[in-house]
Amino acid sequence: MKKNLLAKYLSLRVATTAANQMLTVAVGYQVYQLTGSKFLLGVIGLIQFLPKIIFIFNAGTISDRYDRRRIITVTQTAILLISLVLGFGSYLQLLHPYILLIAVFIYGTAFAIEGPAIVSLLPNLVERTEFPRVNAISSSFNQAASIIGPALAGLLYILGADFVYWSIVVFNVIAIVATFAIKSTDVRHSEAKRQIHTSNVKATLEGFRYIWQNKGILGALSLDMFAVLFGGVTALLPVFATDILHVGSTGFGILRAAPSIGAVLMAVYLAKNPLRRKAGKKMFAAVAIFGIITILFGLSREFYLSLGLLILLGAADQISMIVRSTFVQLKTPDEIRGRVSSVNLIFIGASNQLGEFESGTTAAFMGLIPATIFGGIMTLVVASLWFVKFDELRELDEI
Repeated sequence: MKKNLLAKYLSLRVATTAANQMLTVAVGYQVYQLTGSKFLLGVIGLIQFLPKIIFIFNAGTISDRYDRRRIITVTQTAILLISLVLGFGSYLQLLHPYILLIAVFIYGTAFAIEGPAIVSLLPNLVERTEFPRVNAISSSFNQAASIIGPALAGLLYILGADFVYWSIVVFNVIAIVATFAIKSTDVRHSEAKRQIHTSNVKATLEGFRYIWQNKGILGALSLDMFAVLFGGVTALLPVFATDILHVGSTGFGILRAAPSIGAVLMAVYLAKNPLRRKAGKKMFAAVAIFGIITILFGLSREFYLSLGLLILLGAADQISMIVRSTFVQLKTPDEIRGRVSSVNLIFIGASNQLGEFESGTTAAFMGLIPATIFGGIMTLVVASLWFVKFDELRELDEI
């Protein structure tokens, strides 16, 4: 893969991820400041997930049928417009919590369409033999953006929420420019991809069918979904930062970035030292560690201890993510990769966004600390059950 082509894709990936992270941080903190509601923090996750269900029969097929670069350009333009609205609304102090929730839904819709296109574009830019190495590099840059985004949002929030949204607009512009810079001659297409004539519903069901028939892929996707569904603490970080650790918006931004710090350090390490043997067992061990750290985070009352635990949490999650994503991408043919990626994003959305809803709901009813500890315990239960159930994942040796 040419270095300048990789740079273009990485610029696109970093800009979209940073914008995504900054928007999530700004909206979550703003909603909690305006309402003080743990439940509404969970509702934000639910609203982000709904578009993935609404577009379940369209997003992956669109990615497989149309130019993925054009899809990304259109969706990034939509996100740019949303960011402008939120920026002016914050500056004029006209934003109501429900306006923020509507904006989250529109943004979620754009990402539901864009997500499969971004994920499926990289394998079209590289040779198959290069993909594991390039995928690890892409993952490390993606996680770096996940560090920069929340930390920058937390710092800018001191100046005002509108400054966060103006910065998101800048990242949207960078993403659009980077997408235009990737020429059609750079993109590899299979003949099968050019010959998709099935309906959206039938095509997407093919993605589900392919996953269902490949138990290893099913196990990998569902492991992530259920483990993070219960074990994620992201949605509750505004509450921890404000009510438990008392560190304000800057501390919140740092806490929000902490898992990504661990993830990028682990991604860089794995890029130089790939998992050569017993990748499956190491993946399950990482998920179990994720659960244990979640429990310890719920018990922590010190900012730096909580920060360190979140860094370790991100490192453990990154091991699992790299094994799963590489396994799924390489086992899926290009002509169906967009549809499988679309279904994959539904699984990810169920784990992340529905996980946020689960966290907010359980925290509202059980209390913040019991809900966090409960989530960590459930992650350990899921890891144990999947380890027994899915032989192909457990015995996966090399990726």
